[in-house]
Amino acid sequence: MSVNPPLAELTALVIDGASGPGRIVSSRLSAAGARVAIVTVSDGGSAAYLSKELSGLGLTALPYQVDPADRGSMEQLLADVTQDLGRLDVLVNLLPAPVDEGRAAEERVQLRTALLDVLATACRGGRLILLAGAAPPRLGSLAEVWVDTVPLPAPLPNGWADPGVPASVHHSTANAVLLLLGIPAAAGAEIDATGPAELWG
Repeated sequence: MSVNPPLAELTALVIDGASGPGRIVSSRLSAAGARVAIVTVSDGGSAAYLSKELSGLGLTALPYQVDPADRGSMEQLLADVTQDLGRLDVLVNLLPAPVDEGRAAEERVQLRTALLDVLATACRGGRLILLAGAAPPRLGSLAEVWVDTVPLPAPLPNGWADPGVPASVHHSTANAVLLLLGIPAAAGAEIDATGPAELWG
């Protein structure tokens, strides 16, 4: 007898969703039945590759790219995602905050906060999951959003692509996010020949 995936009919948007723990989270949420928007802020090709991989398994995951410095780009992202996948239920931000100081770092924090504010506004009544230390959206958007944070084991000055960050950190961060959404932890969560059923158990 077939069993409905646990997150069937849910729409999730994962920022930095094609690398590090974001790739794992996007893969597992998609395998659990969610419609997933895989969002990158730099390398759109990585999101397209993961989307193709997941779509090949019959899952729903679409690639998007956004420029946090351009509010128009943020608003277009939101319009595209809601048109393609429906109203947002879950927003996961796995984009590490800058660890350096100074005006440039402050501006990056402000831009990322603006991005989350635009998206969280569309996720009212839904759920927002952030890395600990990431700047939250403005309070007005949070009033109707359930907010959770997951720990960041170590600073990430070069992001998740830093070869010095072990795979275990990627998996522990991804598992922390997935457990908040009721998806069992797994030692390894990459897409492989096992198919979607084995990914969500």
